[in-house]
This record gives sequence, structure tokens and C-alpha cells, in this order.
Amino acid sequence: MISGTSEAKTWIPIFALRRVSFLLAFSPYLLLYLAVHFGSRSEFKNLWMIFPFAVIFIVIPLVDWFIGLDPANPDSDQEDKMNHQLWYTLLPVLVLPVQGFTLFWAAEIYHSAGLGSFGQIAWIVSVGVVGSSVGITSAHELIHRRSRWLQNAGGLILSSMCYGSFKIEHVRSHHQNVATPEDASSARKGISLYRFFPQAVIRNMVCASSIELKRLNKGGSGFWSLRNEFLIWSCVSFLIAMMMLWFYGVSGLVFFIAQSFVAVFLLETVNYIEHYGLRRTQRENGTYEPPNPNHSWNYSSFLTNMILFQLQRHSDHHQKASRPYQLIRHLPEAPQLPASYAAMILLAWFPPWWFRIMDKKVDQYAAG
Repeated sequence: MISGTSEAKTWIPIFALRRVSFLLAFSPYLLLYLAVHFGSRSEFKNLWMIFPFAVIFIVIPLVDWFIGLDPANPDSDQEDKMNHQLWYTLLPVLVLPVQGFTLFWAAEIYHSAGLGSFGQIAWIVSVGVVGSSVGITSAHELIHRRSRWLQNAGGLILSSMCYGSFKIEHVRSHHQNVATPEDASSARKGISLYRFFPQAVIRNMVCASSIELKRLNKGGSGFWSLRNEFLIWSCVSFLIAMMMLWFYGVSGLVFFIAQSFVAVFLLETVNYIEHYGLRRTQRENGTYEPPNPNHSWNYSSFLTNMILFQLQRHSDHHQKASRPYQLIRHLPEAPQLPASYAAMILLAWFPPWWFRIMDKKVDQYAAG
């Protein structure tokens, strides 16, 4: 049985296969291997390096549009069953070895495949997009788990893209300050992505280091403590960078830093989209109303939600951050995006088009 709107009834067959459908989360990694496989057998090798990017930003949104929305939510019996199935925990954990292997394999391709300038840039972009889409999304799921082991697995994945600070800032600041000026990841109405991005990254890192310093000071330790998570994840990223330099020379180091930049840029683009223009009401005493479903944008397309561990159902995630991805609910009363994330990311890259569409959506939602 499925709870939700009558529209959800058409999703009974797919919902029954949801357990298997989440394997689609690994499909972007497959796109990288397909690009190399077909590129090595083609005279258009450099052009094939953009194949993963093209599928993610063109094909997947079209498939989402063709399939339609998936508003199905599990009922209480299904929730209890799904909550205790190890399979759902295993999937995001498996991203860690897949991401690690793919990163070094991709560096080898960049270093030795004889790509031209276009091919190298396209490959960096594709690897960064895949790492962000699957790697950071799975890390986001893991850092919200109660298990320290799972949280650290998420930190390792984030460190493979030089953004371990996200583990600290996201859980211990963003979820408390979402949709307020105090939050680094909540974009106010009227700010472009290109103004938001550098501010978000700098504030994320400053906030993460400040949070850790306060925590350590309470325990009588200083910033340079071996228990400082900010330093730990920074050292992991530095170690990976040195391994890239050792194995592949300067080109390996350039590749690692560049793909990390692409991955972080894509993550912050998603942050920009998720809360754009939505604000919590500030009370007379200076505090803010509690976060609620009105403070996140959502979209319940089937394919993208399977690939992104239902990240697009973002309001319910903020309503209960500990709720595992397989149980995150579609909330019809929450603000709804006009399209899935990939299409909205493309739109955000062109601020005039973004403002024309999303500012109107913000105003309409604010007006009730």
C-alpha cells in the first residue's frame, strides 16, 4: 500500500522495485567508463569525454519529464520494514570504494590517454560532476547517520573532493540556520549563483573551523589538536593530492584540484537551488521561527531521486534530518521547483533566466 495522492497509485509497480531502483545511483560512474570505452575506439576521443556531462544534464531531465512525478510515500508498515533493511545502508557506503577507485582511474586517463585540451577539460568536468552527483550526495546521507563509522565514511568521500569541511558545517550549522542570513548555504532572493558561490565556500570553511575550535576549547584543547575534524579532513585531501602528484606528476595534481573545484561548484549550485529566496520569519526577540517544509524547494521526479538518494525531497529531509533516504517523503504542501535538479542547475548558470523564472516562483509562494 502507498500513502499519498491518488496520482501515486500509478507508481505501485515502481515503488515495489524501489529497493533495486536505488542501484541507479551508480549509473553516473558507469557513464565515465562508457565514455572511455567508446572514446578509445573512436576518432572523436576528445568529444566522448563530455558524454557523462551530456547524459546527466540533457538526457536525465528529459527522462524525468517523460516519466512524470513520483509522489508515492511508503505507509507505516513499509516504513518499518524498509528502515531495518541493511541493503539501504550498504548502497551509500559502497560509494566510498567506487569513488576512490574511480578518482585514481580517472587521473590515469587524464595523464596517459593522450587527450587534447578540450578532452582534458571535458574529462575534468565530467569526473567532477559525477563525483558531486553521486559521491557528495551519498556522503550527505552518511554524515547524517548516528554511527560514527558511517559519518567518517561520508567525510572520506567529501575529502576526495577537497570539501571535508562540509561534514562539519552542514550538520552542525546549516540545519540549524537554514533559510536565515546566518546560513552560508541559503541564497537570498536576487543574488546570482556567481556571487553566492565564493561566499558560500568561504563561509562554509570559516564556519566549520570555528565550530571545531569551540568544541575543542570546551574540552581544553586548541585548534591544532589531533581531534580537530577540520584539520583531519584537510589532511586527508592533502594526502590524496600528494598521492596524485607521486603517481601522475603535476598533471595528476592539477586534475585532482580541478575536479574538486567542479564538484564543489556543483554542490553549492544545488545548495543555491534548494533554498533560494525562502526565509524564516524573524521574531521581535531576534530569534527565528523553527524550520518547516516551507523553507526548501522540492521536486519528486523518479529517476533523479533514485540517482540522488531522494535529495530532491528536501523539505522532509530538513523536517527530520535523521530520516534515511529510502523513507524521505514527498510533501505536496512544500515549495515545488518547475523541473528536476539537472535542469535547474543549467538554469542557475544563466542568472537572467533564473531570476525571470524563480523570482516569480518565490513571490507566488510568499503570497500564498
